[in-house]
Amino acid sequence: MATEQIKEYLEGSPFQPFKIVSVDGHEVEVPHPDYVSIGPGGRTAVVWKSNGGFAVFDMALVTRLEFAQPE
Repeated sequence: MATEQIKEYLEGSPFQPFKIVSVDGHEVEVPHPDYVSIGPGGRTAVVWKSNGGFAVFDMALVTRLEFAQPE
């Protein structure tokens, strides 16, 4: 389910930044669709961070996606 939901969020028009939150509480901001790469099987996602690092998520361990709150 998380894979399909991420794809929907990435394809939204206009795009809205969101967070991916895993079962252990780890969260990563997705500021733009180009920052996410979903593996061919849809089980893994890589999110590139603006500082040049990255986070790898097992999609089975993603608990929720949250749209960023407007400032």
